[in-house]
Amino acid sequence: MAGTKGVKTMIEGFSEIMTLKKDKKLPVVLSKEKVKRILNVASNIKHKAILMLIYSGGLWVGKVIRLRLEDIDSNRKLIYIRASKGRKDHKKIFLQ
Repeated sequence: MAGTKGVKTMIEGFSEIMTLKKDKKLPVVLSKEKVKRILNVASNIKHKAILMLIYSGGLWVGKVIRLRLEDIDSNRKLIYIRASKGRKDHKKIFLQ
């Protein structure tokens, strides 16, 4: 497999096996107008708040769902994420 980008792996019973790396794609970025339209469509205040946290904080839905009110410091514009990747706590800045 000359010229192929990949990772060599050893599997019991086989000699070297080349596993291909997956392509890394850039995320889709929405325009300001599209974001405004999405936020304006949400009539439920709770749903609108969830969408705003996802967008402004760059959070995944699962992280937003586990947030508690005390995890949001609106004065300092910080969101405290508890037991995230590697079971570590960290802070995220959110925009208004």
